[in-house]
Amino acid sequence: MPRYADLILLPRGVINPGGPSGEGLAVAVAEGRIMAFGDAAALAPLRGPGAEVIRSAAWLLPAFRDAHLHLCGLGEALSTLQLQGLNLDALLHAVATAPGEGWLWGRGWDETRWPTRFLPALSAAAPKRPVALTRIDGHALWINRALLDLLGLNAATPDPPGGWLSRDALGQPTGLLVDNAMALVPRPAPSAEALGGFIQRATDHLLSLGVVAACDMGASPPELEAILRAAPPLRLEVYLDAARGIEIRAPLRQGDVWARGVKLFADGALGSRGAWLRAPYADAPGRGLALLSPSALRDAAQAHRARGFDLAIHAIGDAAASAVLDLYEALDLRGGRLEHAQLLSEPDLDRLARSGTVASIQPLHYVDDAEMAPRRLGPERFAQAYPWRRLVARGAPILLGSDAPIASADPRRGLWAALSRSDGEALSPTTALRAYTVGPLRPGDPADLILWGVNPLTAPPSALLDAPLEGVWVGGARRG
Repeated sequence: MPRYADLILLPRGVINPGGPSGEGLAVAVAEGRIMAFGDAAALAPLRGPGAEVIRSAAWLLPAFRDAHLHLCGLGEALSTLQLQGLNLDALLHAVATAPGEGWLWGRGWDETRWPTRFLPALSAAAPKRPVALTRIDGHALWINRALLDLLGLNAATPDPPGGWLSRDALGQPTGLLVDNAMALVPRPAPSAEALGGFIQRATDHLLSLGVVAACDMGASPPELEAILRAAPPLRLEVYLDAARGIEIRAPLRQGDVWARGVKLFADGALGSRGAWLRAPYADAPGRGLALLSPSALRDAAQAHRARGFDLAIHAIGDAAASAVLDLYEALDLRGGRLEHAQLLSEPDLDRLARSGTVASIQPLHYVDDAEMAPRRLGPERFAQAYPWRRLVARGAPILLGSDAPIASADPRRGLWAALSRSDGEALSPTTALRAYTVGPLRPGDPADLILWGVNPLTAPPSALLDAPLEGVWVGGARRG
């Protein structure tokens, strides 16, 4: 370690759960790493010639780490028609007035607050231009009549395994394609140049929010190649989507990018009724979709583990979560990830903790699903859903993330969602910060830090939403 610091941060105090913390505490940084914690007087002798000294009334914290997002998807969403939060009239107006010609793509619609007979409206809004809109959860497409006709989708089109088409009384597709049926709508792969642009936009957006580390959950081979080429100033873990192909033979590291794992899907999403449940949905027949049979899931997991990859498996429904835990127990695998962990039986909560499975949670899904999920699950099952506090009480390891672009990438909103529940499942501020940041930080660790104008341990959750970020550092280099 160098004798002198090149950066000294003198905030109101340091909030660093599990590491040095306290009001009046400051930090000395040398060559991108934390050199020492101490008060201003203790750090003064460490100040090197030309060292930068920053005084602030804000609090210094470990920077945010998003445990589940889609980097290229976020960049693409920032570059395309945005539909999040729009009511039906506003969405149809956005489609009808969208500039350009040719296919129109958009993302983010959520019909759970709309009239039930909304599907034909898209064809009326755009009678001639092909339109394809991805649902907010990424598990359904809404397409118009022009595109149905262009693709030749009709009553004779079969439902593919692991997916289905919504149909009218005559069996004709109505324009809603769920899970694997989305593959019936071909989309040209983005060019390498376009992927590079997506990565740049996503990186800039994340750094502006204080997110300096992330797990890209479900990248394709071209996306991984583009990430390695771009070398974005983020600490990135990448899990490759097995359904989109895997071209590397083993995990690899390049700079701050670590392609370490493979993502598999046990089921679909709750909003599109693709989540695989033990009992039928409360508002429709059926129990959802097992996107991979237990035997296919096992074979894929064993093959990827044999090549040294870690595993992360998407499982939203309780039947899917149980199947994943069965698999991890059969493989005697500790540290496998259960993505979303939205609905688990009480015995499976215990199994998850015993097995060392990591519950990867996206707090904003609870907020975004607040009107839809009770209808899908019914009041009794909904009361058991999103079991954050019960997982922590059992000692289960948890990670927090956003699932951006499906939900906002802003970790301030994610923390607010994690802390503000009133049903006994809210996380404590200390637990939430540990699960949503790169901390705890100690001397010798990379100086991944943020200055935040609020103390999240003592402030009401609502105060987190608009609290300003006054500085962001990655490895001691200022990024915001």
